[in-house]
Amino acid sequence: MYDRILVPVDGSEDATRALMQALVVCRLARNPSSAALAEPAEAAETSNADAAMDAAAKPPSLRLLYVLDDALDQSGLLAEGNAALAAAADLAWEAGVAAEHAVVPAAGRTLAAAILADAQDFAADLIVLGTQGRKGLRRAILGSVAEAVIRDSPIPVLLPGRRKA
Repeated sequence: MYDRILVPVDGSEDATRALMQALVVCRLARNPSSAALAEPAEAAETSNADAAMDAAAKPPSLRLLYVLDDALDQSGLLAEGNAALAAAADLAWEAGVAAEHAVVPAAGRTLAAAILADAQDFAADLIVLGTQGRKGLRRAILGSVAEAVIRDSPIPVLLPGRRKA
């Protein structure tokens, strides 16, 4: 299971969806034989050994990350980042998951490179990342942070899907 999970956030719906998936991963890691995951008949068969193992399980470490994009006007970016992190931390807390958080500058790197550097510094074993789903010319012009993270990441990356309306 995953012990150290990194979730880049930016206040968008896509980042919130990624955070919600990371919280599910945390819940699964904390209690893999949860009755919520088992069929009703299976839930009754949970042994005392499973319960003892679940109680001793250490919850995964969750890190919320906001990257200050060098290409954007910095005047309101720090406040935006702090607001995005506070909202994400509140969601994690409501789900019963403690999360550390950080604002880091891109420092001349791409957003993807900054995310991957932070993942390495944090010793993450999973990155859960939202994707804006740009297609065509907008994607070619703007690039895809998620694609670059997936391409260059030595650790697993989870990209939550979008629900069709």
